[in-house]
Amino acid sequence: RVHDPALYSALLRRGSLGGAEAYLDGLWDADDLTAVVRVLARNRTLLDSLEGGVAPRLARAALLPLHWARRNTRRGSRRNIAAHYDLGNEFFALFLDPTLTYSCGLFETPSATLEEASIAKYERACRWLDLGPADHVLEIGTGWGGFAMHAASRYGCRVTTTTISSEQHALARERFAAAG
Repeated sequence: RVHDPALYSALLRRGSLGGAEAYLDGLWDADDLTAVVRVLARNRTLLDSLEGGVAPRLARAALLPLHWARRNTRRGSRRNIAAHYDLGNEFFALFLDPTLTYSCGLFETPSATLEEASIAKYERACRWLDLGPADHVLEIGTGWGGFAMHAASRYGCRVTTTTISSEQHALARERFAAAG
């Protein structure tokens, strides 16, 4: 249901991101949001072609100076990471599961929880890598340490992990120490 025609200009200006932001702003809703997302996912090719329309291209061109100013140089990466991941660990704990995994999960059953999906993802990666006590994993991007703790505790491997987020680093160190 479209509640405000501003939805259409949001779609023209920002493509699918505009549609998502319009949903968050209450410009439209659906009784079954999961079904809507499934329809969108099944039509990804068509939607991707819309992302390249005139309005999104003009918007990207207009935002180019902003993106250039925020590019991922050494200094820029630190600034960008701090602006996002260093918002406070308590903030991320509000919507993440106890593993604090901030990426996709592997939902092996329809009733799986977010935590189960996160652990299933870790398990799939560890099994695919055939990890064992003789292995040493280098993880670039510690997050809050969920994968490193899982791999080390369940597969006995050594994990060296790194992050440039001071907030994530501090909490990961606490979690590693608490886990032994």
